[in-house]
Amino acid sequence: MKILTTLSYYRPNISGITQYADQLAQILSQKYQVTILASQHQKTLPRREIINRRLTVYRAAVWKRLNKGLFMPTYPIWAWRLVRRNQLIILHAPQPEGFWVALFAWLFRRPLIVIHHCDFTFPSPWLNASLGLLVRLLHHFIYTWATAIVIYTLDYGQSSPLTRKRILKTEVILPPIKLPQNRKATRLPTAQIKIGFVGRLGWEKGLPVLLKAIPLLARQLNDFKIILIGPRPVGDASFQKIKPLLKKYRRHLHLVGPVTHQKLGAYYRQFSCLVLPSTSSLESFGIVQAEAMVSGCPVVVSNLPGVRVPVQMTGMGELAAPGNSSDLAAKILQVVQNHSHYQRQRLAQQIFNLQDFTVAWQQLIANTVGATKAGGGKR
Repeated sequence: MKILTTLSYYRPNISGITQYADQLAQILSQKYQVTILASQHQKTLPRREIINRRLTVYRAAVWKRLNKGLFMPTYPIWAWRLVRRNQLIILHAPQPEGFWVALFAWLFRRPLIVIHHCDFTFPSPWLNASLGLLVRLLHHFIYTWATAIVIYTLDYGQSSPLTRKRILKTEVILPPIKLPQNRKATRLPTAQIKIGFVGRLGWEKGLPVLLKAIPLLARQLNDFKIILIGPRPVGDASFQKIKPLLKKYRRHLHLVGPVTHQKLGAYYRQFSCLVLPSTSSLESFGIVQAEAMVSGCPVVVSNLPGVRVPVQMTGMGELAAPGNSSDLAAKILQVVQNHSHYQRQRLAQQIFNLQDFTVAWQQLIANTVGATKAGGGKR
């Protein structure tokens, strides 16, 4: 069987969606012929790339950017061609241009699985608000035409306006958590307490909330560093607003920059805790917190739908009120001062394992394709 999977940004872009898409494509390509349709978000990237004999990537040219949005006039042509060639379509959402993929899947009676990675939000200016209405309309059609919708957790699925009314055709599959294997020591500052942050240095990750907690932490901790790992977000001007805070608290910060997934394990094992202070529904789970847990690192995360689930499942951390620097600091202190209380690495490894993810997807594909054939291609 031939499978087409689509997303806006594929590697070398670094994000949770990219990581999920790459893991899923690699797993499915062991059994199926897999094609990926994404954007040429960097001009140096090849339009066509064969990663292995069973995995091919096509990248549509980007003519214009608007924040993270991409204008790709040739995308509908590629979508038409590739949907016709494949028997199953997997769409990673949010993805505005995925409207064309979903439309052609509906026209050609191809089963469509939509993976709901997160909701989307837009800042307040009227232009972004207007675009937000358009994007919501496009996704309304995408989710309506979907044969099945995959959500990370029921907690998040019930809170999302896109999935809560379609809960009967949703399937809960925890995201793929691959234990980083690199155990080689990575040189970090010689601080007694190392507090990790892994993710894009963007507003939705709540980085300002963490930075503003530094003075509160300094009252109780004599020797600590916050280790920031991750890239600057693509097309996000809000990073400029974070710069003054980075400069103000630089004595307690260590900026690493982007790190390959393979090397993350060496960092997780040195952290006293990992912090995920997200403030937006753009964060639906926080794959990095599950990776930290299976590496033996406890976490402090925002008490948001979906994001709170790994802590609730494992007990390997604490939940902080979203956007509240005082509560975040208190929970960080609680974890680093009672580190041994949160050591449940074996339980985390049992809950978050790649084998269960693989089996769940194989079963979902079999059920989706089987139901489509039995229904004569009808949704």
